[in-house]
Amino acid sequence: MRGPMFSLTIPFEKARNFKKRSGQYLRESQYHELTIDLYLKKAFYIIKNVHFLKNML
Repeated sequence: MRGPMFSLTIPFEKARNFKKRSGQYLRESQYHELTIDLYLKKAFYIIKNVHFLKNML
């Protein structure tokens, strides 16, 4: 399998700022850095279904 097509890491500062905007608080000890890896297995099938759904709206 290939590596991820897209990778996104959300550091503590971004998470804290997100929580702060909604009036919540986040302690550094409460947070573990989050990494999101996106893998595509059947890109053509996914794209085909997205076009189908757009046509239904």
